[in-house]
Amino acid sequence: MNSYNVVLVRPENYIHSLGLLEVCETLAYALRGLGHSARITNRYSLDAMNIIVGWHLLRVLPKNSIVYQLEQLSNREGWWNNERQALLGTASTIWDYSTENVMF
Repeated sequence: MNSYNVVLVRPENYIHSLGLLEVCETLAYALRGLGHSARITNRYSLDAMNIIVGWHLLRVLPKNSIVYQLEQLSNREGWWNNERQALLGTASTIWDYSTENVMF
């Protein structure tokens, strides 16, 4: 059995992160259903594999973490830039919902 820590990135006074809470809950329930230990926090853990939800709100990604990538990646919306590209490029593992994002 593996232990997972689903990290919901929640900057201070940024309520929009809560829009990702149900995704975190679904992910944690699915992992538990597969027989793993899983919790939801807003802090990194040293004793579990961290799954980062809301990576785009960070400046540095923790090592040995999984980035759960839920943003639409394109040059059209204007939020994608060299800094975010470089940050995502430092991830050791990325789970993405979209094959279009992977190709991008």
